Amino acid sequence: MKRMKKFMFLVLMIQSVFVFAQTKTVVTMYGEKVTINPYVNNGLTANNGYIQLGGALTQPSVLTTTSAFTLALKGLQTGAAADNLVVTDANGVLKTITKETLSNGFAKGSLLSTNATIAITGGTNKLFDGDAIIDIAPGASNTTLTTNSAGKVVWSASLPWILDGNNNGAVRSIGTNDNFDLPIETNSIERMRITSGGKVGIGTAVPTNNLEINGANGTATGLKLPTGASAGKVLTSDIDGNAVWQSGAIQLQTILASDGGAKTYMGAATAWTLVDCFTSVVADDAKSIYGPAFGWNVGSQQYVVARDGKYRISLNVYFLQGGVTAGQNWRVAIILNNVNAHVTSLMAGMPFISVTTSSNTEATTSYMSGIATLKAGDVLNVKSSNFSNGSTGVSIFGGIGHTVLTIESL
Repeated sequence: MKRMKKFMFLVLMIQSVFVFAQTKTVVTMYGEKVTINPYVNNGLTANNGYIQLGGALTQPSVLTTTSAFTLALKGLQTGAAADNLVVTDANGVLKTITKETLSNGFAKGSLLSTNATIAITGGTNKLFDGDAIIDIAPGASNTTLTTNSAGKVVWSASLPWILDGNNNGAVRSIGTNDNFDLPIETNSIERMRITSGGKVGIGTAVPTNNLEINGANGTATGLKLPTGASAGKVLTSDIDGNAVWQSGAIQLQTILASDGGAKTYMGAATAWTLVDCFTSVVADDAKSIYGPAFGWNVGSQQYVVARDGKYRISLNVYFLQGGVTAGQNWRVAIILNNVNAHVTSLMAGMPFISVTTSSNTEATTSYMSGIATLKAGDVLNVKSSNFSNGSTGVSIFGGIGHTVLTIESL
């Protein structure tokens, strides 16, 4: 009984927090009289003998929760777009604001403190929808909003390259606005460069001409131009300097003069010897166009053919009067692919292109010219023989106006 009395007393004490003014006396089932307040306020309502939540607050009220004793509201209704938002002020007092107030706060930056950041974690739903606008502090002129290596949104002076083309609506430039080159790479390797001086290099980063194509070890240096009307055309320039295709081929001309003075070459009918006096190169187009492996080699005294075709070969030899038996059979010949070996037979089967003959009774000039079909890599040189007496040899006089060899492509 005492415990029941204490319990009833505790209940009445809790209720008395909200009771004031008039009081009434009631009798319990045990015959005890208890005085109670029949009225409630400050958020409570008396209804048919029940004290219920609901009603106006009559004084500031604080409901304190802890991590162990939390407050939950269940059964809340779904809100509508026009509903207000519940917020707390600096003192923790609950208040409502409209959604427009919240949007304006974001737009004006009033909801964020100085140097504040917003962390956005990726998901499947949209962060903003409709006509929402993100207002970011202005950057410097001509900068682009992008992300850095840490994933942060920053302003950058580096403009991005938009793949699949750009719709500019006006003329735009690509390049550098200061004194720097413009390199172009593929697969992380530089393929082409436009220097700050306007020179274009392909395969080289330091072009010295307006257009320069270069390749390692002489490979990949070709320049393919639109085809001509048919095969065998030559690219040349017209009267205005424009590149055009023309009929005909580039002529290769080699002119060789001999050393000045008298020279004697000891060679018999079965042992022709090399005439090695052509040391003065007047012109050699084959070497200048096709490289040092072709044309005339002064050291080996031989001509290497650069390309297939027909060639005109001319040889002028100035023979000296030898003072020996008249009527000796001197011969000077242009030999094909015998290189520097001695000819070991008579006329039959020898690789002659030409033969110049003369007696030795008096000084005389002998000249021959002919056309031969040659292949790239063929070798020509000049050899001599005294068919009558190999021990006396052949005497010639060298010099630009005396003994001359000319090789021309046709």
